Amino acid sequence: MSLERRHFLAGLAALAAAPAHARGELVREQAPFSTEWLNQEAARLATSLYQPLPDVPQAWIDLTYAEYRKIWFNTKKAIWADE
Repeated sequence: MSLERRHFLAGLAALAAAPAHARGELVREQAPFSTEWLNQEAARLATSLYQPLPDVPQAWIDLTYAEYRKIWFNTKKAIWADE
């Protein structure tokens, strides 16, 4: 599937014209980075309970070296492959 330039631009224009609340997750107000925020975030994390990261799926754990080597990025299926 190739994405034509005019379809991309039309979608981009439609997204820009949509009200902010309709865009949902795509619109995020981000505060600029500051050392004050960093210190507050570090303090918050230090006082919260430890939460381990999710487990790695068993299928990934069971991969052999040969199976792992077969995983590769197919450049022919890249989004901009035709450009």
